[in-house]
Amino acid sequence: MSFENFVNWTVSIDCGSILGNYQGQIKSVDQINQTLTLKHAFHNGILIDEDDLLIKAKDIIDLNLLSQPGSYFQIPKTIHKKSNSEQSQQQLKAAPIANNGFDFE
Repeated sequence: MSFENFVNWTVSIDCGSILGNYQGQIKSVDQINQTLTLKHAFHNGILIDEDDLLIKAKDIIDLNLLSQPGSYFQIPKTIHKKSNSEQSQQQLKAAPIANNGFDFE
């Protein structure tokens, strides 16, 4: 099986205590440069405000497949920045990567 077969799969990647954890959908795999690109990525539970995230294979400690393309699980594709007054009125919390049908507050 080719690594390209995992494009659009949702994954969770552990890059250790310094780089942290990433979740997102695999956009591409570059076997020559030993990298993979995530789209709609989270870093340590916080949605990244970038289109794509490049991860080097040497930085990956563990990679878990969370869901295959077309499954019910969806990653938010937009991020809405709150104004300073809204942030001061609400406690900031990390967005969950998956809720498995539960409503967390």
